[in-house]
Amino acid sequence: MSMRWAFLSMFLTVCLFAWGVQAGSEAVDGSKTTAGQAQNVKAADGQKGAAANTPDPNGNTALMVAAKDGKGDAVQALIDGGGDVNAQNKDGMTALMFASQRGHADVVAALVAANAKVNMMNNDGATARLLAKEGGHDAVDMMLKEAGGRCL
Repeated sequence: MSMRWAFLSMFLTVCLFAWGVQAGSEAVDGSKTTAGQAQNVKAADGQKGAAANTPDPNGNTALMVAAKDGKGDAVQALIDGGGDVNAQNKDGMTALMFASQRGHADVVAALVAANAKVNMMNNDGATARLLAKEGGHDAVDMMLKEAGGRCL
């Protein structure tokens, strides 16, 4: 049972970091996060992405959440901590697809640099490049094209 709580604590810490919560951030109740809580994400590095790769019930990882929200620093920390850049959720979406769909060019660049597969398809058969193109994100579309991305 204590392993379950340790896992839950680490997962929540990673998610909070991905959502932009850092040491000294103020919560709704007025409490502050500690440096230790913010640094727990770095501790996941020793586990080679164990917490970073733990999915929620829909299959979303902390890396996917950070990519979707355009949190470049969190994305890089999760990549450095062993986050799987090619993990897919239940809909077949990857962190690269989420970032491309939302036009987060800096996040797309970080994921491509970390060897994210640019031609993976989601359950609807869409690639990251197609999602960028459909969203009108021309800079991301060109970036993915230069990385060998197809528009399927």
